[in-house]
Order: sequence, then C-alpha cells, then structure tokens
Amino acid sequence: MTVSQIVSFLLEKYPLEWQEPWDYSGLSVKTKLNSSLKGVVVAIDLNSQVVQKAIELQANLIVVHHPFKFAKLWSDDFELAPYKIKILSKLRRYGISVLSLHTNYDNSSQSTSFQIARYLDLQNYVLKYQQNYPCLISTSLSVNEIIDALSKKLNLHSFRTNAGNYTQKYSKIAFLAGSGSSSLARQLSEEGIELIITSDIKWSDWIMFQEHNVKILEIPHLVEQVFVGDISEQLQTKFKNIKINAVYLEQPYRNI
Repeated sequence: MTVSQIVSFLLEKYPLEWQEPWDYSGLSVKTKLNSSLKGVVVAIDLNSQVVQKAIELQANLIVVHHPFKFAKLWSDDFELAPYKIKILSKLRRYGISVLSLHTNYDNSSQSTSFQIARYLDLQNYVLKYQQNYPCLISTSLSVNEIIDALSKKLNLHSFRTNAGNYTQKYSKIAFLAGSGSSSLARQLSEEGIELIITSDIKWSDWIMFQEHNVKILEIPHLVEQVFVGDISEQLQTKFKNIKINAVYLEQPYRNI
C-alpha cells in the first residue's frame, strides 16, 4: 500500500470538484507519494503538535480537515502565517505528505454537519435538504439540552446565543459546521428552521440575525473534530493493517 493509494481512495470519496471555488483542498504537501505507507495521522488542523506526532509514529501521511496551504503561493501563505515555514521544512525532511479534505468533505452526503448530528445521536432525525452542507433535524430540543450534549459528547465549553429562553423547545434545527454562511442561516430561518447552530459569527452578522429574528447558537469551531473520528474510522475499516492515529487538538483560547 502506497501513500498515493490512500490519497486516491479519499479523493474518490470526496472529489475535489465538490470543493468551494475559494478552497484549497487536496494535497498541500506532496512528498514521495509512491513510497510505502508507514502510517496515517488524522487531525482537524496541521500544527506543530500534529507534525511531531507524525514524526514520532513514523507516519508519512497526514490527513487534515483545514488546508495547511491556503494560498496559491507558499510565499503568500508564509507572509500570513510564518510558523508554516518551520512545519513545511519538517514535513519535507521526514517525507510526510499532507492531504486536506475541507469543503469537498463538507459538501458530501455525510458531511461535517451530519457528523455533528451523528455524534449527538441525532442521525435518525435528519431531514432531506437540497444541499449536503447543512444538516437539518426534526426533533424537540432546547438550547440548554443542546449545550449539555455538546459539552458531554464533544467536550465543547464555549457558547453564545441570541435566544432569550434557554429552555424553549425547538423542533427544527440546523447544523452549519464551521463558519456557516450568514446568508444561508437567514435563508434556512426563512424556510422554517427555528435554531441555527454554527461557529465564528461576526458582530455585523449578530446585528443582522437580531433584525431578522434568526435564532443562533454559536459553538466552537473545534466541533469539526468530528471529521477526525469519521475519517479515522473509515480508514481503519477499509485498511485494517494500516496504522491510523487520530490526534485531537484542544481549543487554542479560553473564555475569561
């Protein structure tokens, strides 16, 4: 089994044609793709911790959700995020390739948003929708109940909401994994979704949501670590003799 074969397997499941026009999914770093696969590390992001884990485990493929390279030229990426210079040097030195499955994964039938619902045991309440990215569910849950589930099952602890009543039950809820589009959130609200769950909301969007009476529960972007569990499970099931290592990151900030 080669690095290239694993990459091909994942890109067949999540074709690059599915990614958004602005995205940089795919191989961020190509290093000895035809070499034998020694092991795979799966993480939400590529940082020093993840690289060090791959080196310790002698893994030569890292699969991440968020693209490590997020510009056409490395020079542009290095200007915005200088820490990547050292990481890229290590990747090349140790012969480690990096594959990102970002919006091509988000836009799949069992997307990041769906995985959040699955990890909360809500997969049986999922509604069909015209797009794969949002995951709509029909159930009866309050903000307090959702926060409790997210805290216990996904170890998330930082939340914000514009919902006035935390015990009010909502029957139609949408998960928009990561930084969900504010226009999509408003559209879903107009279509009858009573509560939108997403991350990284800007001040101007909070104002817009207030004016349009769009109920929001903002949760940490780290919720997308459901990707790590899903991809690790898929690879372990398909390739039983391959060493698959899931690396879970901690939230890089604290609310004080």
